[in-house]
Amino acid sequence: MMVLLGIQLIPLLGRDVIRESVESHSIPSDIEVEEEQIEKEVEPKRARGPTKMLDVWEMEDGDLIIVNLDKYGRPIGEEGTTLTRFIGSVARRYQYAPINYKSWKVMPNDYKEEMLKLIESKFEFVPPINDLTREMLKSELNEKWRQWKGDLKSMAYDPTKTEEEVASLVPDDRVDPNQYRGLVHHWFSDEGQKISKINRQNRAKFEDVHCMGSKSLPKFIDEKVYFYFYFYGFNLN
Repeated sequence: MMVLLGIQLIPLLGRDVIRESVESHSIPSDIEVEEEQIEKEVEPKRARGPTKMLDVWEMEDGDLIIVNLDKYGRPIGEEGTTLTRFIGSVARRYQYAPINYKSWKVMPNDYKEEMLKLIESKFEFVPPINDLTREMLKSELNEKWRQWKGDLKSMAYDPTKTEEEVASLVPDDRVDPNQYRGLVHHWFSDEGQKISKINRQNRAKFEDVHCMGSKSLPKFIDEKVYFYFYFYGFNLN
């Protein structure tokens, strides 16, 4: 069995790594926003295409990426970032995460277990994965799946058009047309409109939107701890 190792943080990387960790980081949110994108003013930046993670999807059977976990069972390091991005790509594949379910809770458990099985077939966790980490992975899948539905709504939903007009134009080639029709029907339903209104009201209560890109909070903390130990002369051993 071949084991693929990612880039590890070492002293030779110096301040450039720390600068990157400060400028690109994310704080996980517990706010339940099911299908709405958060609107905020940002400076224009270069657009990036979808992260499809083909290098992970096309790995040979038996090849694994080692992911270290912190003492709370959360993925850290560059491999943790790779895992997070792969989870996002899984949540966007209709074969694994259908978008025509109105919430994560009502999605059949078989889909969730199949996604976990897929992740564990490509990543090896150190220390070995346990139920707590599996629940964290499910939570991340849930977040990415809801974000994906929000992305689709921001691309396609138009209240001036009919449900059929919106459903007939699938906005992304990764979307199954039949599943998309179910999602659009939810957008136009009384229940969907009510949820949308509640989400807008909840977001209005928050002044600050945390955005750290693809870098998770555990990884950010891990790098900052390394920074203070290295640059202030502490011995990590």
